Amino acid sequence: MRHFRWTACLWPGYVHLWTLGSWWALGLACSVALLVNVLLVSTFLWTEWLPRQALLGGWLLAAAAWVVSTWLGRRLVAGRSGAETEDSQEIAEGEDLFRQAQAQYLQGNWFEAESLLLELIERNRADVEGRLLLTTLFRHTGRSSEAMEQIERLSRMEAAESWSEELGRLREAIDGMEVEEQDSIAEAA
Repeated sequence: MRHFRWTACLWPGYVHLWTLGSWWALGLACSVALLVNVLLVSTFLWTEWLPRQALLGGWLLAAAAWVVSTWLGRRLVAGRSGAETEDSQEIAEGEDLFRQAQAQYLQGNWFEAESLLLELIERNRADVEGRLLLTTLFRHTGRSSEAMEQIERLSRMEAAESWSEELGRLREAIDGMEVEEQDSIAEAA
């Protein structure tokens, strides 16, 4: 992968175009391609097409564009590699916390699972799966108001749209718990 990243820097504008979707990089890549093609044709096929000075200036311009673009591409790749390493480490730590919390949940260790999930959510407030597991934990431990609060938060999160059916089922189960609680209170009175 590293070899690919370095070689991707060799074509002017390619790295910026691929990683950032930059329009100026597309223009640079197309312009350099056109310039190199014209220069190749002028140098090897139709040698009288361009004067010698224009040909030399064109090759110097192509070389300068290549050197500057390669340097900028290498800087971008180096910067993104560092950021990707930090991001991937953070993601791995979050996944590890989630797995630990899930294992504690499945063993019935509610307190340990809750503390791990709260730590996970503190690190990443947008962790949908962590919030879903926390909601389920609250439901299993009879804390319906806290579970409903998590469902409300999840329903406002764009990333949780794919979980809308599960959220609906959780909401129905929690509503059923609240009705049962009210019935048992009424019977006791």
